Amino acid sequence: MKTHNYSEARENFIKALDYEKTPSIYLNIALCYKELQMPGMAIYYMEMIDTKGLDDDKRKLRYDTLGFLYADGKRYEKSAHAFEASLNIKEDCNIVLRYGKMLIIINNFDKAERILDQLNIKCLNTELIPQYYDALSELALHKGQKEAALENLIKANEFSPDPARYNKIALTYRELKEFEKSIDFFNKAIKLDSGNLSYLSSLGYTYKEHGNRDEAIIALENVITLNPDYLNLSEDLGYINMQQCNNSKAVEYFKKTIDNIPYYPLHSDGEISDFNDRMYSIRQEIKKLNKVFDTTMYLTYRTNKNKYFTSVVGGEGMQFASEGGVELAYTPPEIGLRDERILQVFGRIYFNIKPGTLNWNEDSLQGGIGIRYKPLKTQNLWVSAEELFKIGENSVDDELIRVLYSTGDGYGLKPGKRHWNYTSLYLESGYFIRSATYTAYTEFRQGLTINHKNHVLITPYVGIDYRYQSPLSLGSAYIEGGPGVSVKYLFNETKYEVHKSNLELLINYKYGRFLDNLFQPTKGDFGGLIITSILRF
Repeated sequence: MKTHNYSEARENFIKALDYEKTPSIYLNIALCYKELQMPGMAIYYMEMIDTKGLDDDKRKLRYDTLGFLYADGKRYEKSAHAFEASLNIKEDCNIVLRYGKMLIIINNFDKAERILDQLNIKCLNTELIPQYYDALSELALHKGQKEAALENLIKANEFSPDPARYNKIALTYRELKEFEKSIDFFNKAIKLDSGNLSYLSSLGYTYKEHGNRDEAIIALENVITLNPDYLNLSEDLGYINMQQCNNSKAVEYFKKTIDNIPYYPLHSDGEISDFNDRMYSIRQEIKKLNKVFDTTMYLTYRTNKNKYFTSVVGGEGMQFASEGGVELAYTPPEIGLRDERILQVFGRIYFNIKPGTLNWNEDSLQGGIGIRYKPLKTQNLWVSAEELFKIGENSVDDELIRVLYSTGDGYGLKPGKRHWNYTSLYLESGYFIRSATYTAYTEFRQGLTINHKNHVLITPYVGIDYRYQSPLSLGSAYIEGGPGVSVKYLFNETKYEVHKSNLELLINYKYGRFLDNLFQPTKGDFGGLIITSILRF
């Protein structure tokens, strides 16, 4: 067919059907539809052809054309069958390659490998040689041979540099943890196709994985500037900036993530649940990054008349070494919170309560001011140095060095969940420098947290605690245990931040014995109800 006016030719061939319905006419109509970019009609007429009425060349042309049309329509099995039928008529290196590619797509790797192993690359059209190496790369990847896959991809690009192939090479190098090579090939892909933001996004994440977060931020910020529809980038940029201690930028990106909530495509209940958990975690991060001052106030009532005080641990892993008090902690912006490592300056005033009453003992009033540091990112370990100053008659002037550690799960809110396990371990060691006194305290709890409307957490538990002091004094060493319950009301929540304040009521019944050595009990046992209220804001 010599004319390029395929529309006119199609009409003439269709009119010819009124006179005779030969396979050649149907073939020509189909070929016209193919050239007119109407693949559905092309396939329709191709499938109407009785191949017995065609010579071998036209039968091969029919199968070749169907193979391409089916492949374009992602009907890969039909495409493979068409190419196989073509090869049964006549051997053709170019069709062998395309047949092998279809076999790879439909996961018939063994047959594809046999087909391509027999292919002589010298008989391929030059423009198809890169596709041959691409196919070999796919086979190598299927067998887990990433180095061989890379070798074939690089050979393919020697014949025809392609940005998508550079991107694939870069991704493979990233899987092999060869980040510098990966970055180099991502840049080559971007140079050839700067408009493909997925290449720039992948480059950013590769920088991040390589530990070059500053470059990662630059790349990902360029992506989100050019296309804000990359919704996950604001979340990831928030965390990367937080890791780089760019706290104000982290908050900015986290807030953008919250603002973008209505635009996230969510379908299943599982997706919605996971997404809500992620957004809650982000709001927790914003709260942590924004908070400069922490205030804690507490007061304890005991039903027993024992004049010796035993410690109370709040549910959030903080020991109150007195029965009442106030603490104010200051976290300097930026330098005070550096990728989960926290530096605080704090001051506190605390006192004891007269046994069996709510009357405070003014002689016990004690002051302290100090500094504490959380050096580990993933562990709640604190080291503090504090200057204690005398206020009441029975208080002291001293210097206190403390190490505190807590771990556990289940005390904080898990939005949308009705209940969950609660486990807590608290350890503390302290040394009073002037008095040369060493103290150690530990407590373990096991229970269950019940969630009421994401605002009230009720946690019944059983616990045991132990305190030791050297040199020993009356009432300074003991072991005790018993049941308890924590009721915590969460409030002061905003769009961007989770509850910033809470009021907790701890009710414990404890029975214990005082010790006259590490674990040697004396005759002094004690027991009773202990009620502690704690306000945090």
